[in-house]
Amino acid sequence: MKIYISGAITGTTDYKERFGDAAKKIRENGHEAINPVDLHAILNPETTTHGQYMSAALGLLYACEAVYFLPGWQLSKGAMKERHAARNGGLLIFDSAEDLPRSY
Repeated sequence: MKIYISGAITGTTDYKERFGDAAKKIRENGHEAINPVDLHAILNPETTTHGQYMSAALGLLYACEAVYFLPGWQLSKGAMKERHAARNGGLLIFDSAEDLPRSY
């Protein structure tokens, strides 16, 4: 299953580590991790607006079957939009690493 990772990025300094750790947990459970932090390799953060970044991130989210929300996601406007999109799209929602299913 493809699982998108959602959480606060803007205004944080440790997002690469937090999202990387989440991706590792998802892969350890036998799933494919879709990490929006990887968009920084394609979209230059210095020339990409938050709205443009969110459009690309939502495209990734809609390509998944589930979303894993990192602790503190409620403090992020982007993650709030992703939560709304996940609910409207009928995606599975996981709020803790312990809730992630194993595929094997």
